[in-house]
Amino acid sequence: MFNIRKLQTAFVFTLCSLLLAGNSVAAVQQIDDGVITPAGRYQNDYLDFSIVIPKGWSVKTPAQIQKIQKEGVDLLAGDDENLKKRLKAAVPRTLNLFAFSKYETGTPVESNPSVASAAEHIAGFPGINRGSDYLFIVKRMLQNSSMEYHFESGFERTLGNTTFDVLPASLKVGSRTIYQEYTAIIVKGYALVLVLTFRTPEEREELYHITNQLQAGLI
Repeated sequence: MFNIRKLQTAFVFTLCSLLLAGNSVAAVQQIDDGVITPAGRYQNDYLDFSIVIPKGWSVKTPAQIQKIQKEGVDLLAGDDENLKKRLKAAVPRTLNLFAFSKYETGTPVESNPSVASAAEHIAGFPGINRGSDYLFIVKRMLQNSSMEYHFESGFERTLGNTTFDVLPASLKVGSRTIYQEYTAIIVKGYALVLVLTFRTPEEREELYHITNQLQAGLI
């Protein structure tokens, strides 16, 4: 049986590896992986964006993110050993930027809304010109995974005076439904992805309030 709290956080860093799984890519140029300032703001100078982490929210450590990534590979691939090998091979091409959730991992709550971000080098794919191109391939790969995802029509969202493309998705687990919004933009040869994970409209509104404070010069 799936652990619903695990499902809520397990996919973002794997999803950002899906596009290039099984493909060769040019060498990744140096990229700033960002820092969290003493004031509680994640800042990435190379990608030119920052976001405030809400006071009291749990920031995932690199070790926790690595564990989440492994769980994502196992959950998405299921019994498909070939897909699992491709995903694992693609992981090194993805830069995990940050992940934070309302509660600490393991807290006995019904839901744990979260925001996570990763970047994938896509300079070797000239047909990917905007976030919606990248999300189209993410959607196709998710449809071929072991999870039964459902998708709504995509839309645009403005964050920090910059237009991102959004792919809304949901996943039914028993009597519960997990919702995710994959928000993407192409910048400096990378697909920058934010993933919002929630279960209720109130949690979505809370995550929108957080991400509306994103500051960016992504042009």
